[in-house]
Amino acid sequence: MRKLWLVLFFAVVAFACEGPPGPAGPTGATGSTGATGATGATGATGATGTADVVYSDWMTITPSTWTTSTYQLNVAYYYDWPAPSLSNAVIDRGVVLVYAYWPGNGYLPAAPILLPFYWDYVDSGEQVLFFETWTQSIRLWIMTTEGFDYINTVNGDYRYVIVPGALPGGRVGQPDFSDYNAVVEFYGIPK
Repeated sequence: MRKLWLVLFFAVVAFACEGPPGPAGPTGATGSTGATGATGATGATGATGTADVVYSDWMTITPSTWTTSTYQLNVAYYYDWPAPSLSNAVIDRGVVLVYAYWPGNGYLPAAPILLPFYWDYVDSGEQVLFFETWTQSIRLWIMTTEGFDYINTVNGDYRYVIVPGALPGGRVGQPDFSDYNAVVEFYGIPK
């Protein structure tokens, strides 16, 4: 019986003792990789990105800032406009838009218009305002198409918008470029 009491004594002592926990043991081995979880739901479509679209402030060009020249044997005037973001890649694959705005002159549109633009002027017949692009530069041209020597170089405000081409043929979902308000809204450009 003495052995029984001794076994019971050690059993009670072993289970009844309390003390502070010991230190953490060593880290165990890494377990095997679990199975891949189910694919999550598709997220909502994000807003149209405009990070690469570049635009200028409105710039006023007065009659005295145009340079006299000729273009295809016609009397013409030009203005060279620095466009530092205009690269060969943009010229080759992107879109360059130039808008003209002639507020309050009475015979030209009173809202921004996309170039090229043709109009008839009493003293010089049909005139055209258009542009050419080079690396880091836009040249605005104004000329008569009917051989007159007089060209009406009116005060006007001009702005460019450069839309780089990221993907070949990737112009899906673009605004109507001839609608200035649609362009500035689509790309988040201040008017």
